[in-house]
Amino acid sequence: MLTIATLFWGMGFAWAKNVGEAANNSAGVPQGSSLGPMLMLAIRFLAAAVLWAAVFPQSLRGWTWPSVRRGLLIGITMCAGVVPQHLGLDQSSEAVTAFLTNLTVVFVPLMVAIITFRLPTRRMFVACAVAFSGIYLLTGAKPTGLSAGEVLGVVCAVAFAIEVLLLNWLMPKDSIPRMTLMMFGVCAIVCAIVAVMSPGFGRIEMTRLATAPVIAQIALLTVLTTAVSFGLMTAFQPKVDPTRAAIIYLFEPVFASAFAWITEPDAAMSRLSIFGAGLIVLANIIIEIKLPVKSAAQPRDASRDSAGAVDTNGDA
Repeated sequence: MLTIATLFWGMGFAWAKNVGEAANNSAGVPQGSSLGPMLMLAIRFLAAAVLWAAVFPQSLRGWTWPSVRRGLLIGITMCAGVVPQHLGLDQSSEAVTAFLTNLTVVFVPLMVAIITFRLPTRRMFVACAVAFSGIYLLTGAKPTGLSAGEVLGVVCAVAFAIEVLLLNWLMPKDSIPRMTLMMFGVCAIVCAIVAVMSPGFGRIEMTRLATAPVIAQIALLTVLTTAVSFGLMTAFQPKVDPTRAAIIYLFEPVFASAFAWITEPDAAMSRLSIFGAGLIVLANIIIEIKLPVKSAAQPRDASRDSAGAVDTNGDA
């Protein structure tokens, strides 16, 4: 189920970029402005909240103040991820944004280490070095550092890492339909406020924006990329270890790159970027894949040869 969610998220990068650009064009503001992405997110999450409440009417019942606090915390954290992600998407390519978002799988185990007061292992340090080398190559090996859009991609990865941990911690304590509805509602309100405050909001020409392709992509973003994907995440991620969930999300940049290439062949990544992306995936593998470790040889106990060996924990 989480893999299916990443499929729709990956496809959504292209749709979100197209809708954001269309909104900016309709208001006559330059590409890279916050208006397009924020307006797209506000419409997307508002429509998803209405759809969710209609399909799951139980999400409207049983609210308590602890439920409100949990929902607000999860919603604000998710909003802290999707806002910089889509602002960065408007200033970078779908593939680069998706791969930078994928750094969540590095930040999750690091945060777990901080929370549990245990220093990261040498393997984790190596993985971080490999991952950030991958970022350098993925973004074109520019000596001037990351662009503004790429920095926003890293910021959203940190926010999503926090959200992964919060979902595993808070979701089992409450109702999944209620928490999901609150997530959508918080994101819709925050993004709508930012959109209204963005330059050019009053100049939007709805006749230019309300075209068949834009409406179709907003519908796909609402149903598949938001309601279905985040619904699957809130329902099934708490059943999986957070670091395991993070590595499952590795499929997102793969799907995003493939879908961007299918819909826009000119968006194909360069060989250098592909190598950098491969390093990021390698970093994820270094962190997540646990190799079997041979236990030290134990001195033989002749009195127990007939019963079989016993390990240091006393398990047969």
